[in-house]
Amino acid sequence: MAQINALLGTRDARDGNVIGLTASSWIYAIYLTANTAQTVAVPDNAKHVLFAGSGNFQVMYCQKSTTLNQIASAAGINSSYKQNNEASATGQGAELNPALRTLLGIPCIGLIAPAACSVTMAFYT
Repeated sequence: MAQINALLGTRDARDGNVIGLTASSWIYAIYLTANTAQTVAVPDNAKHVLFAGSGNFQVMYCQKSTTLNQIASAAGINSSYKQNNEASATGQGAELNPALRTLLGIPCIGLIAPAACSVTMAFYT
């Protein structure tokens, strides 16, 4: 709970309600082309990430050795970029439009989108 309280930042003096998030330590702006996976290394010491996108996108929390094909497969897109359901049936799917996530032990984030869009990732320590 202390991590969440530190992330949420300022509290008002009267009743302790959260006023807003603290400023992020890093902000990455990524442009995704349709059906093309990208990976992003998580900054050292980042503990949380807040995602926002101009369109639908999918995220896979991965290891540095994860390949772009594995990310596409997890998002349900096979090598010919047709939708498939195999990833969702095995529990290895990608998450659609996540919001705030904790990153403990996650060194890499894979991203993919069905159409071109921009995704911002605000990282917090």
